[in-house]
Amino acid sequence: PRSVRLHKPGAFVIVPKGVWHTAKVRAPSSALFVTPGQGTLTRPVEQYETAERAAADPATTAASPSLSSLRLNQLNLVCRDFDASLAFYRALGIEIVESPRGADGIRHATAQWPGGFQLDFDNEVLARFYNAAWRTGEGKSQGRSRVVTSITLPTREAVDQRYAALTAAGYVGRQCPFDAFWGARYAIVADPDNNDIGLASPLDAARRTWPPVTSPAS
Repeated sequence: PRSVRLHKPGAFVIVPKGVWHTAKVRAPSSALFVTPGQGTLTRPVEQYETAERAAADPATTAASPSLSSLRLNQLNLVCRDFDASLAFYRALGIEIVESPRGADGIRHATAQWPGGFQLDFDNEVLARFYNAAWRTGEGKSQGRSRVVTSITLPTREAVDQRYAALTAAGYVGRQCPFDAFWGARYAIVADPDNNDIGLASPLDAARRTWPPVTSPAS
């Protein structure tokens, strides 16, 4: 592989179309990318070198999905007292926008961070629509986790594949994959500490439905 060192402000390099390339930065820097391609990723050099070592190990590559295919994008809190929860997080200084209330008793609110990460607040009525465990167990030990950390996978098919692989490996499936009312393919598995991990596809506006339909039982 060819390396090009840029030593001074204003230095540049032209990368031919279709050529895979990386930029390693060892100190805080600013760079201008002109017409970067779709899917361009940036990360600290330490993470890049770790990924390089993992890619060189066939066993690691086979056992783990590519980090670039996963995106931690959402945390859902299922609130016992919805108003009290919103009051607490607003007191922390978080700007929260609540969705209009419906006659069905559903309540939902969102706090959005730069970069796309969001903290969502759901009441128990809403949780029963997207998590079958909330319609069965009594207490967290039987499936009612109040926190759902969601990871976005690249495709709808990837949600089904990852859910199948995890449950086949012995992890507990909370919610089998289904087409969720907000437009994503969605599933939930439990980690070894009984925390809920959501598996979501990118949103498809054409698949959104309202009012919500109860998810299938796992």
